[in-house]
Amino acid sequence: MSPTLFKIYINDLIRTVEATGIHTYLGVEISKECSWDAHIAKLIGKGKAQIGKMDEILTEPHLDTRIKRCVLLNVIVPKLEYAGEVWEGNEKAVKQLETVQMAAAKKILGCSSTTSNTVLRAELGMYSLKTKRDMQKLNWQYKVSSMSDDRLPAMVDKAAWGKATPGKKGIRWDKVVERVWKEIGNEEETLDTEGFGGSKKKVKEMLESREETTLRKKVRSEDHLEIYGKLKEGIGMKSYLEGPMDYAKKLKLQFRVGDLDLPERRKRYSSRRREEEEDRQTCPCGKSEESRPHIVGECELYRKEREDLEEDMRQRGCDMDKFGKLDNSEQTIVVIGDRWWAQETVEDGDKMCKKFLCSLWQKRKELPNDQYGH
Repeated sequence: MSPTLFKIYINDLIRTVEATGIHTYLGVEISKECSWDAHIAKLIGKGKAQIGKMDEILTEPHLDTRIKRCVLLNVIVPKLEYAGEVWEGNEKAVKQLETVQMAAAKKILGCSSTTSNTVLRAELGMYSLKTKRDMQKLNWQYKVSSMSDDRLPAMVDKAAWGKATPGKKGIRWDKVVERVWKEIGNEEETLDTEGFGGSKKKVKEMLESREETTLRKKVRSEDHLEIYGKLKEGIGMKSYLEGPMDYAKKLKLQFRVGDLDLPERRKRYSSRRREEEEDRQTCPCGKSEESRPHIVGECELYRKEREDLEEDMRQRGCDMDKFGKLDNSEQTIVVIGDRWWAQETVEDGDKMCKKFLCSLWQKRKELPNDQYGH
């Protein structure tokens, strides 16, 4: 599609487009080669600049995480998804764009740059930029399909396009939309929905389902995310993150996503020789590999911390017989998740478990360094 036709398609106002390499129209960088590289580079630059302006807010330790999330979604993300109805980048460009969004999210949560993007989005209850763009495109498609035939976008949409010219192939809008529909569901049924509101709701539900599927695939594919998958909490702002992002919240997040200095994480990034790493995998107690289920559920080094937690739970009327029958992995899920707790006790359970994790991790720090091969 030529720049002129594309201009007509996204805005049925007649305006002459000069023959230049790149033309800016309504904030969109339109290239004569039909490449979106310049536009994406512009969005990345604007996104990074906005993060820089918001840095004091995103990293303010006394500010509620919900407010920071609101700033991310309403001030930073719009810079990254501008005009998402009409453009799509190649895999590399899309990844670079997503990295900008996640850099802001990681500032908010104070976590490592290596923490899984998919899991962090689930924790904050947000979606990938690709999903947001796909939503914009399908909603725009509905609007175009509902236009009268004398509207220019409708004319362009119904036009018969010839074979692409030789050279570097651009990313065709209709092919992107076609691919999205193949991934999520029935195009005709959704477009036939009465009213834009009904179609928009269906599209949102289908794309949210795709995000949930992506999350499930991610946690199944990586060993260190196995425990996170067992939480079965899906995508949504997690209640334990509400309020300022203090040490206890950060530690609970690290336990949930496997972002701790434990063998399960080190094995992903360590370049040391295999035998050196194997020495570091054994817990100082000498009975097992040092892992989250081991230190939470059975390690003798943390018996007192575990007994204190169980006493707190007993005083609050928890079913300790039921808790005692859980294996180490299941007890870890109780400590870092919400599903085990009744709705009215979730807040108390969160406080107890964060207290336990803090005391446990402090005890681990106090162990002699030679026990870890340092």
